[in-house]
Amino acid sequence: MRMVYVVHVIDRACRAAILRALAAEGLGVAADRVFSELRAAGSFVALDDLTGVAELAVEHGVGKSTISNWAARYPGDFPAPLATFAMGKLYSRSDVREWCQDRRPALSEGEGV
Repeated sequence: MRMVYVVHVIDRACRAAILRALAAEGLGVAADRVFSELRAAGSFVALDDLTGVAELAVEHGVGKSTISNWAARYPGDFPAPLATFAMGKLYSRSDVREWCQDRRPALSEGEGV
């Protein structure tokens, strides 16, 4: 069975506007907590957090094939793509960054980070 996820994508300006409106009502702290919980649940992704394999490769100083190899080699551990298009897979930059930071020593020994 294939799982389907709904991801709400908003940009920083929209998020800031929502936070300002809620802060005006005295709910600013609650709003930050809501965004954090939505992010943790995987149902909120900031627009500037969306990235492709090529951008991830540049950010982490590896080739595109290394990113693809990590995804294939560590299924269930490497962050799942948020979407797959004809042009490639779309990932959460922060999820991949966190994954790499957690594994940098092990990856450095033989996988190009």
